[in-house]
Amino acid sequence: EIRTPMNAIMGMTAIMQRGTQLPHQRVYLDAIALSAENLLRIINDILDLSKLDADRLDLEMTPMDPGALVKSLVQELGPKARDKGLELKVDLDPGLPASIQGDPTRLRQLVFNLAENAVKYTTAGHVSIKARPAHDR
Repeated sequence: EIRTPMNAIMGMTAIMQRGTQLPHQRVYLDAIALSAENLLRIINDILDLSKLDADRLDLEMTPMDPGALVKSLVQELGPKARDKGLELKVDLDPGLPASIQGDPTRLRQLVFNLAENAVKYTTAGHVSIKARPAHDR
C-alpha cells in the first residue's frame, strides 16, 4: 500500500510530461519524476530491510551478466557524477564471467546504493566501480 501513492505520482507526472508545456514547466516535471523515482527506490529499500529483518526476503537465483549490470549503473549515475564535476570510472576485470547465478535485483540495489553514496560524498576527483571475479580459496 505504501507504493501505490508513489506510483500514482509517477504515473501522473509521466502523463503531464507527454503533454505540451512551457520549458520551465518541463524542468519542474523532470524534477518531480526524478524525486519520485528516488523516493520509490528508498521505499523499496526500506521494505526489503523489513523483510530481511523478518527473515522473509526471498532471493531469486537466475543467470545475469555482472558487467552489463555495472555498465547500466554507470549510465544511470553518470549525469549525477558529471554535475558534481566527478569522473565515474569503470574497471571490469577481463576474467569477470559473462554470466553468474544470483538475484539481479538485489545485486543492482546493493551496487547502486554503494556507488550512489560514493558519488554523493565524493567532493572532487573520481569514483571507481570495479568488478572482479571472486576466486575460491
